[in-house]
Amino acid sequence: QENRVLHYATACRRPPGSAIKPLAVYAPAIEMGAGAGTVLNNMPLPIRGWTGSKGKDSWPQNYGGSSYRGPETLRTALTKSDNPAAAYALMHFVGVDRSYDFLLQLGADPDNINKTPFGLALGSSGITPVDMTVAFGVLANGGVYQEPISVLGISDSEGNVVWDGHAKQERRRVFSESTAYLVVDMLKDAVKSGTGTSAKISGQTVAGKTGTASETVYNIKLDLLVDILNVLTCSADEVFQDVVGSSSKIKASQLSEKLKGLPVHEQRKILEVVDTMIANA
Repeated sequence: QENRVLHYATACRRPPGSAIKPLAVYAPAIEMGAGAGTVLNNMPLPIRGWTGSKGKDSWPQNYGGSSYRGPETLRTALTKSDNPAAAYALMHFVGVDRSYDFLLQLGADPDNINKTPFGLALGSSGITPVDMTVAFGVLANGGVYQEPISVLGISDSEGNVVWDGHAKQERRRVFSESTAYLVVDMLKDAVKSGTGTSAKISGQTVAGKTGTASETVYNIKLDLLVDILNVLTCSADEVFQDVVGSSSKIKASQLSEKLKGLPVHEQRKILEVVDTMIANA
């Protein structure tokens, strides 16, 4: 009998939308020499290399087709998640090949990456939630990739370590520490005053990025909370909706009272319950 179980964390290959921008565009751009104050074009003007349906240089529209504020800083572009600015940064500071290589270094499966300007800047690649979690974990970890492991270690009845999961865990530096710090700092602005304000948690410093593909059909929210990286996804699948509801109803504020004043390990337990519900939906 065919196995119809879908593990949303490891097997759900759906476009992350704008959530890919810090990983494939802005962190690589900063690593290549750009800064938070670098000026990008958020205007409906042709971008060299961004080919439209007619085969000519074009530009991506902003969500809703508006908000072309003109020249703006890289920090503002990330905070407001402006599409033309992301496309401009990709084509002028990074390039498709370098962006693709950075995603590979971040642990993304090459079979899931749409190696095109649109796929890299606007997130049409089908990257799984666990790969997105690992990639954002690189930013939270000062630019260092750590291979995801599910078993931390095994000890015998006397507490002696029989097997250490960290001992053979692959690690590599992807971004400089300064790049990782700056991107996380800008992601704090995205939650404070940008597209991720629904991720605010009272009394906590949160950095995050939202991404939407096909209106509200698929939504992903990534939050860096203290030392916890939480990835929340929502799709239009009937079973999934039964568990977590629509994306518009998912608010980080619902966790505020439970997390307030708790030590990190207790906060982690609460968020793990949410993640387990999502993964097993």
